[in-house]
Amino acid sequence: MKRLSILLISLLALNSCKEDKSKSLLQEKPSDSKQDNREINTFTFPDTVFINTMVKGVIEYNRNFGNTNDSKIKERYIFFHVGTDQNYENLEIEEFDRFPNRLAFEDTIGNGLIQFETVFTKSGLNYLHGVVKDIYIIETSQIEDSI
Repeated sequence: MKRLSILLISLLALNSCKEDKSKSLLQEKPSDSKQDNREINTFTFPDTVFINTMVKGVIEYNRNFGNTNDSKIKERYIFFHVGTDQNYENLEIEEFDRFPNRLAFEDTIGNGLIQFETVFTKSGLNYLHGVVKDIYIIETSQIEDSI
């Protein structure tokens, strides 16, 4: 009887700890190995959280994304807007005002690594919505007031 219960507990532990690799938050690397085609390099966030408790996460944004040379950029601001709800649909940045606990975090160091926090207010299946807003001002050759 003791062996049977140990075997049953072992089987339950092995089956409950399987990682579902079919769902990925990040796209796979392109086949031609061009890393600069991806905007988000890494995303770290726990899969289980407590309600009404701040949860920490980290997102690494690819600062080299796009066709703009860094030497031409005069000023740059990278923000990560985050909100939570029970709706699974993707949202545009303009729709983030509807989140009561919406927060925005800035890449203050300039390396693309943004540490953020968010809170879930309802139990059950919840979704984390996030948008990276990359704003940069490009130097102009002769016209001083142009962006």
